[in-house]
This record gives sequence, structure tokens and C-alpha cells, in this order.
Amino acid sequence: MKRVQPCLIALGVLALALACERSPTAAPGSVPSPSFSGRPPQPPAGKGEEPPGRPNSLHRIRLMPCSELAPARATERIGPAGGTISVGPHELRVPSGALAKAVLITAELRDEAGRYNAVRFYPHGLTFQAPAYLTMSFANCDTGDGSRLSYVQIVYTHHKKIVESEPSVHDLGAQTVTGAITHFSNYAIAW
Repeated sequence: MKRVQPCLIALGVLALALACERSPTAAPGSVPSPSFSGRPPQPPAGKGEEPPGRPNSLHRIRLMPCSELAPARATERIGPAGGTISVGPHELRVPSGALAKAVLITAELRDEAGRYNAVRFYPHGLTFQAPAYLTMSFANCDTGDGSRLSYVQIVYTHHKKIVESEPSVHDLGAQTVTGAITHFSNYAIAW
């Protein structure tokens, strides 16, 4: 009998778990809409924004402009049973089984002088065995004429540059967006 690699089994279990998980913003028993697809929503290209041959690239995504939030910092010990940590109007939900041992987690608002909403998490580089869900508010943000709201998403940033777009769902009524994250660093709201 051929031996199956343990990492392949783990990937299969993770894929199955993600396929079965309901949206963290959906009420129990409800059907989530839209679902985490793994592919970020992409804004339409304006004149001169999209070079040929680079459809759906990160350079089209922009940080959403927001007014300044009061400085905030929070620390919680979260372990294998999961838990939540709130900082300002934002919340991180760590599901059961996402962490193998208890970790002291710190979240701080990073609003970059009132330019956009951002959160930094410590310990930097912490990874999850299953995605955690970061819900960020954009109630203090300039939504303009509302035409870009369907593209609201959570992004991973490094030195004020967008590095990665996270699978996200938004709730326009609550003015929040929830992204599935797998590691700690800096996150912001973009569109």
C-alpha cells in the first residue's frame, strides 16, 4: 500500500473544512451571500489604469480613504478553543482549532494619520491552522458615490503598499467587511 504524505492529508482536510464553513457574518441557519471565493473582487479599470496583459492585478486596488479613528490597542490570550479580540470598531475572530496553543495576541489601530483604516497584529508572523476572520468597519470612510462599494475588501499591507488581497465579504448595511486571514501582520480596507 502506498504511503500518503501527511501534508496532503492535512491540505485535504483544510480544503473540506473551508468548503463547509458558513460566512462568519451570517446568522445561524442562514445561507451566506456572497461566499468567500478565494478571489478578491476587482474594480473596473479606468482609463490608463490597466496595462495590457495584467488583468485583475493588485495595482488596481486602492486603500479606502477614511477619517482618523482614536488610537486603540487591545491584548487577549487566545488558545485552541478560539476567541475574539476587538480593537476600536474592528474585531478578529479566531475559530476553535486555529491555534495549537495559547498565544498572547495584541491588536492596534494603524490609521496612518487619518488616511485609511488599518490594524496591526502581534506576534508578527503568527500563522493559523484554519483561517481567522477579521471584520473591519468602514463607517468612518469616504464611500464617494457608492459605485466602488461592491469591491470593498481586506488587504494585507507592508510599508503602506498592498501585498495581498484576502478573501472577503462585505455587509453594506453594517458598513463592515470580513476577510479570511491565515497569518499576522498589517491589514487594511481597500477597494
